[in-house]
Amino acid sequence: MLRVYGVPITPEDGRRLIATLIADGGPDQMTAAEMIGKGIGRVFYAVALSPAERDAVLSTLEDVDEGPLAELRR
Repeated sequence: MLRVYGVPITPEDGRRLIATLIADGGPDQMTAAEMIGKGIGRVFYAVALSPAERDAVLSTLEDVDEGPLAELRR
């Protein structure tokens, strides 16, 4: 199971997050998407993001109201 900042993320939510990061297209979004992509489908993978990558992820979660991604935003 993929974990981002301790929050378990399903592969489906991980792919959704990656798509959003790639659509934003900034360098921090792209490296965060790459790191998250490495963890999808693995038995256990904790993603370590830089502060800039963390901010890029959080900026894509502004409209998420429920589920694991909303927990990650909090």
